[in-house]
Amino acid sequence: MDSSDLEVVNVLVFQQLLESVESESWDEAAMALYKLYDIEAGQDFLDQDDVDDQQLLAA
Repeated sequence: MDSSDLEVVNVLVFQQLLESVESESWDEAAMALYKLYDIEAGQDFLDQDDVDDQQLLAA
């Protein structure tokens, strides 16, 4: 995933965190926070095409 895609994911997850806190959905807020930590730590996320390719190879 390139850096611009990662920034978009970061913003979307942060928005999810804010919405979860506002609605007091603490499980969702915790998961969003963990995702943000993973992004910050440099977690490598697969593109959907990569996931599809892996599923085809496994079949």
